[in-house]
Amino acid sequence: MNLNGRKVIVKDGNVDKALRKLKKKVSESGLLQDLQDRQKIEGLNKNTGVHPSGISISYYNNEDIMPLQKTGDGEIVSAYDMNNVSEITVKFDILGLRTLTVVYDTCQRLGLDFKNLDFDNSSTYKFLQDLSNPKGLFQIEANTNFHVCKKVKPRNMLELACVLSLARPGALDFLDQYARYVATGQFQSVHPFFDDILGIVTGKQIGRAHV
Repeated sequence: MNLNGRKVIVKDGNVDKALRKLKKKVSESGLLQDLQDRQKIEGLNKNTGVHPSGISISYYNNEDIMPLQKTGDGEIVSAYDMNNVSEITVKFDILGLRTLTVVYDTCQRLGLDFKNLDFDNSSTYKFLQDLSNPKGLFQIEANTNFHVCKKVKPRNMLELACVLSLARPGALDFLDQYARYVATGQFQSVHPFFDDILGIVTGKQIGRAHV
């Protein structure tokens, strides 16, 4: 047995004596204290994350039902994780992206009308269909999203939205089916009642809007 590079050898079969010697070596080496310290922090979160636009609404004051803490920006947030917050309050995860501010500022600098951008610009979708390097494209640059985009080859905003929705656990199982739908326009009807909603997304619930 090795202990900090030293061998502990049991002589004459005296295990009790060897154990006492081992405990002494462990105590003197500081290894026992090190293990006890590690045990105290085992399982604790290394760091915390904050949803950029998560909102918690409760009938009661938040400070009465959950621990609160300040972020580096001075914002007051819950010290509970997202699942616990959902159990005791109504939680909304609102999509808030600083990237949208960057897009807006860029349009302002270029003299483009942000509210009247052409979302049907064929050259934009041709670029996505022939995409060889996704670097710098928000969400598309992730490996899974890039793979989905190359397979689907989106031709409009709806198909591009489905590309981002498909690159999620569960929905990814429908990738081949959706890619065939984009290529052929054919889909498998679940029930005529749902055709108006699901007919444009190959008959499956790909995103939250379809649910």
